Amino acid sequence: MVQKWSFFSPFYETTKILGGKATVYRREPGEPFFWRYWIPAEKKRISKSQGTKDLGVAVQLGTEQTLDAMSKERSGVKVISGTIGDAIDAYEAKQMAHLARGEIRSEKKQKQTSLTYATTAERYGGLRLRCPK
Repeated sequence: MVQKWSFFSPFYETTKILGGKATVYRREPGEPFFWRYWIPAEKKRISKSQGTKDLGVAVQLGTEQTLDAMSKERSGVKVISGTIGDAIDAYEAKQMAHLARGEIRSEKKQKQTSLTYATTAERYGGLRLRCPK
């Protein structure tokens, strides 16, 4: 069912697919359609442009993307990949565990390594990451 713009919906045209699990919508008349899906396990929403102004094609693409995301979610694979900051945080947590077990001699050395990774990410990737001081 196609829902046209109303006071309660910020989108011009909205179509629910797969029983309301995902949505295909467009923001303004004449613009391409977008697909939107909520990933409960990650507590994030994914949205993508469908690159088409045809509702039928957008619904077909959205259905395929929804089924793909649902199968990844069901198999335990992350649908939205983590960030570099998440990887550095995981590395720091692993290094602190090594430090607690006595496998690393110096906390200062661990923090210096994390700072080096963050500086490299900023220099080459343009990313600003939080790191221990």
